[in-house]
Amino acid sequence: MKGLLDLDGENRAVRMFLALYGGACGVTIGKMRKHLEMAGFNGDAWPAWAALAHDDVHLTKMGAQDWLRHLFDLERNIDTSEKRVHISDKNVHITPVAEMPPTFRAYIRKGLADGTLQIIGAVNAS
Repeated sequence: MKGLLDLDGENRAVRMFLALYGGACGVTIGKMRKHLEMAGFNGDAWPAWAALAHDDVHLTKMGAQDWLRHLFDLERNIDTSEKRVHISDKNVHITPVAEMPPTFRAYIRKGLADGTLQIIGAVNAS
């Protein structure tokens, strides 16, 4: 799922889920799906049972735990090929170098040249 992890490696869908679930009373499955949709996530961001449930069904603690497991499981499908750049201390794989703005690619080249950035695996900074 594109855009699932932020630059610090945090799962954005989990953050958005917790923002609504932790700050509101009476959260329904429909409200949570809509909340995640408004944050830019699609049907992959909820488990199959949540897609089939009526919008007005209360999101229970057990349902919330299952939903969070689903969101964390999505991280397993993220492409972690060597054509990615590691830019945090959490060794997170993010946007392919070729899709980064030219100024950022220049920053990477400079950092590799002066030693302020370190290569972890084979990185293509084209």
